Amino acid sequence: MKCLALLAALALPGIAQDENPIRWSFADPAPRSPAAAGATLKLRVQAEITEGWHLYSLAPLEGGPIPTKIWLPEGQPFTLVGAVDAPPPRVVHDPNFDMQVGYYDGDPVFTLRVKTAPDAPQGKHTLKVNARYQACNDNLCLPPKTVPLEMTIEVKK
Repeated sequence: MKCLALLAALALPGIAQDENPIRWSFADPAPRSPAAAGATLKLRVQAEITEGWHLYSLAPLEGGPIPTKIWLPEGQPFTLVGAVDAPPPRVVHDPNFDMQVGYYDGDPVFTLRVKTAPDAPQGKHTLKVNARYQACNDNLCLPPKTVPLEMTIEVKK
């Protein structure tokens, strides 16, 4: 029964493929001044959620929905420092999973502390952030999706 909503989404490929109820972006523009090598930046990532839809909190729930996860992939001169700061989720009974869950609707903003590698070469670098989430409404859940975000950060020595 818990997977019924996900199966419904897979059985209705027109809805699942055409529907994109969540858009991800950086909430702030790239820093105007260069970041020093070894410096820590505070970046904000925003999810713009279409009315009637939601995504789940960062906290995993056994037997529940796919939690939202935001991370920096390896292989870049940037690393995530500590946990992602998230707004408090709305906690409700979710009929799709028949359990209490935390979720976000509206336009939640997640804050990341990102450290520039101390040995990062001077110049422009692409900061890559991934957001994995599951979008649901009151009737169905779409398959989990990972969205890559990119921002150019200039590094100085």
